[in-house]
Amino acid sequence: MKRELINQLIQWVELPGRKPLILRGARQIGKSTAVRMLAQATGRKLVEINLERNVALDSIFATYDLKKIISAIEAVTRTSLPDDNSLLFLDEIQATPSAISALRYFYEDRPNLAVIAAGSLLEQVLGQKPLEIPVGRIQYLYAGPLSFEEFVGTKGEGYFLDRIRNFELGHEWPEALHAHGLELVKEFLLVGGMPGALHQYLTHSDGGNLASLALQSIIDTFKDDFAKYSSRQILIPVLQQVYDQAPRNLAKPLIYKEIVPNVRHEYIKDAVNLLASARVMTLAKQNDCNGIPIAAGRREKSPKLFWLDVALVNRMLNLDSSWLTSDINLIHAGPIAEQFIAQHLFYWHGSFVPPSLNYWSRDGKSASAEVDFAVQYEGAIIPIEVKSGASGSLRSLHQYLATKSPPFGIRFDGGLPHVMPIDHQVRINEKNSIQLKARVASLPIYMVGQLKRILAKM
Repeated sequence: MKRELINQLIQWVELPGRKPLILRGARQIGKSTAVRMLAQATGRKLVEINLERNVALDSIFATYDLKKIISAIEAVTRTSLPDDNSLLFLDEIQATPSAISALRYFYEDRPNLAVIAAGSLLEQVLGQKPLEIPVGRIQYLYAGPLSFEEFVGTKGEGYFLDRIRNFELGHEWPEALHAHGLELVKEFLLVGGMPGALHQYLTHSDGGNLASLALQSIIDTFKDDFAKYSSRQILIPVLQQVYDQAPRNLAKPLIYKEIVPNVRHEYIKDAVNLLASARVMTLAKQNDCNGIPIAAGRREKSPKLFWLDVALVNRMLNLDSSWLTSDINLIHAGPIAEQFIAQHLFYWHGSFVPPSLNYWSRDGKSASAEVDFAVQYEGAIIPIEVKSGASGSLRSLHQYLATKSPPFGIRFDGGLPHVMPIDHQVRINEKNSIQLKARVASLPIYMVGQLKRILAKM
């Protein structure tokens, strides 16, 4: 599979003064495979150890004696570990928490040895046990499922990929390519970017059904992990209920009592946060968008819920591969379109920065508004609206443009790319209106991966 993650790992391994890397992300997104591909791409000797299967090593790591630690690893893996051409991979590091603290000694005493750790439930372990985190001596890389463009590349759609990567606003975009792009999105909505499901889809004649089975297996695997999320047993059934109800609450501000009725508010909130920390769910935070840095305007009130991958949502709602050859309209088309965009914007600031999502909203008797997403780009916060079809109201986007005055707005939808000039009256509160003059770039949903490049030329 063609993954940008491999390029990011190569970038890390070639850094001068490289620090041990902790690869963060949910289960089944291909972290272990990516590390093996890194070793192959760079010609390094891979020494891999799964710490879930070797929990007795925790006491060895707890000595912080690197000679003893290296000796134990070599004994378990039955291989030597030279510095210059080796890659040490500590998989499932959350099973031996002392190994996390011991990473500082690899950095200090064996700086030429490339060390990667991965832990799908790392946040839960950090929240339950007091650990000395080697601040300043480790680096994090945040990974997710394959993106739409990686999906397209893995399918062998090189021509389409080249065309969208070279498209410029104002140039003609053929109807045939547009129709093909929407069909590829339709496939992605069902198959998604989870490597196991994509592999089944691409390598078998009955790929659609096998991908659905693979997705269901991932869904069930996440459920099996719930007992590891918290030592508070009372939260386990709440986790189960929140997990099952989350697809029906997709892309809208959370009202906790509506997700799981008759359960205490704080239990539901804790369950949501645990699922988010495990990267199974993603929370878009409400933001006042008053200026940069965007993180300074983030609010904890009314987060919007999104999922790890759009195909997992559709699988949980029992949407099957027959939809690919039908003209059925999806009752949840709007939230699914937002989910598609959300999982691509989540890593807007790059994979070495903690991922995040923001949206803007404002309450008012006659001027309430909500813009689906907001991203920081250079010196401005750019509003982004998402529509499932080729048209739809932009009233909230207009209110944002009128009150925040960004250089332009963005709309993702099912139509052809174009720039819309805006010149009309916009009500900004109960009493006042202003004349809005602005531009909105309308982009087909499949161009989300090109947004930064397009913004740079607006």
